[in-house]
Amino acid sequence: KHFARLTIERMLNDRRFTQREREVIVLAFMGLTYAGIAERLFITEHTVKKRLESIRRKTGTGSFFELFMQHVPKEE
Repeated sequence: KHFARLTIERMLNDRRFTQREREVIVLAFMGLTYAGIAERLFITEHTVKKRLESIRRKTGTGSFFELFMQHVPKEE
């Protein structure tokens, strides 16, 4: 499988995240802005920010890059 796709699949299977947080992760990695994510999910930008804060808190990451790297499959 493609490296990035496998990594994103691992993030989406991470049981620390709620379903809504998973949806936010996917849209954020697609490059949508807070406003774009909010529009797609029918929530406010404030709620998007809260979801992202929750994701960062659960993972101890400060950026999407760190979140992505945390889920990169290790070479076996």
